[in-house]
Amino acid sequence: MSLPLYKELHQNTALRFDTNGHSGLWFERFYNAYLPTIQPREEYSKAEKDTLIKQEEQWLKAFQQHNSQIGNTEALKHHARKQVMLVQALKGEFLVCQTQWHFVTGMGLPHPIENGITWHPTLGVPYLTGAAIKGIVRTWLSTWDTLKDKDNQEDKEKQRERLWHWFGSEYKTPDDLKQAKKEEDFSERDNQTGYLSFFDAFPVKSPQLGLDIITPHMGKWYAEGGDINDVATESDKIPADWHDPIPVKFLVIKDAQFLFSVAPRNQQCAKKLDMKEVQQALQEALTWLGAGAKTAVGYGAFEIDEDAKEYLKKGVEKYKEKAKKPMLIAVNLDSLSDNQKVLEQFKQDIKKVKQEGNIKDKYSDLVGLGNKFIKKVFNFETEEKQQAISLLNEYFNIIGWHQPTLTGSKNKKKRNKQKAKKQMIIKGLETP
Repeated sequence: MSLPLYKELHQNTALRFDTNGHSGLWFERFYNAYLPTIQPREEYSKAEKDTLIKQEEQWLKAFQQHNSQIGNTEALKHHARKQVMLVQALKGEFLVCQTQWHFVTGMGLPHPIENGITWHPTLGVPYLTGAAIKGIVRTWLSTWDTLKDKDNQEDKEKQRERLWHWFGSEYKTPDDLKQAKKEEDFSERDNQTGYLSFFDAFPVKSPQLGLDIITPHMGKWYAEGGDINDVATESDKIPADWHDPIPVKFLVIKDAQFLFSVAPRNQQCAKKLDMKEVQQALQEALTWLGAGAKTAVGYGAFEIDEDAKEYLKKGVEKYKEKAKKPMLIAVNLDSLSDNQKVLEQFKQDIKKVKQEGNIKDKYSDLVGLGNKFIKKVFNFETEEKQQAISLLNEYFNIIGWHQPTLTGSKNKKKRNKQKAKKQMIIKGLETP
């Protein structure tokens, strides 16, 4: 049983949840519904156990109410965009899946309430590890995929090849290998690193946190039924209908969209893989088997959300376009001469114009900015003047040498006149 970090927190003090913080840290580190005397659960009296169960339920309910919406949506979207960009660069595939009902993962992790949950260390939301997703896909291919036809030798060989390439081994467990050795056509190959990399799956937006309940009637039978020595004195471990059910509450995720991603391990692996086939296997595994805990009773079932996938794709494209725009880099002007300060400031102005765009509506102001710069550099030395001339040519190539509204053949003379005037002023800088 986990013990509290701080003595003050295991007293029945008021809850102090920080709804803007990491919900997982509160859940794992700041549980405060302990009894004054901390000891293993089985050593408590019946009255103490009842009190403990009541306090656990109160703590869980308060935790869920204060953290009904978990995670930061902007942080989750940003993380999702970066992962999709990485997967695309690796020539992989990704899916966005909507939970059909409740989702829970990590219930077997240690926690004072004996029902843990797997929290992402930085995003503060429940997630699935890449290893877990890899296991789900392998289970689907090994057990349920229609390609595995024991009566068809060609399909059987193709299945073995696929398992070996994708996951690095033909047999998942030692028992599987032992059983395969009994077959007449058995041939064993050395295990290797699989061709695929499975990424952690996490929500792409802030999901809802809820409470669910199970009522095990014969808890001791499941936990200790194999250790019964004397039926007369250990009747509480026998499966019977006279046992009282003990309600157990636990946290679940509701209404969540998860990002699932898989990619080739390297370029050589990419050439040997059909990623559409991999994506199809991942999709079928999530749809038919589900993910996380308690899938046998309907938890963790997913359905593919194509609209959410397209929305994420568009977000990635916008993110890429934004990343292409030049960044304004701060420069310490104090270390420069007066003339170099003027040049450096104009360089920053040029970058700012590129970044902001919308030149048509502020063309006159931008021309005025260029004219101010020209006045400042007339008395510069020859080398610094040449730098100024290069900057001015770059500047007017960006904003245009004439007003954007002067279009059509009728305005051709006006356009040429405005351009010639600017070019003459710039050429005048070259005159000693």
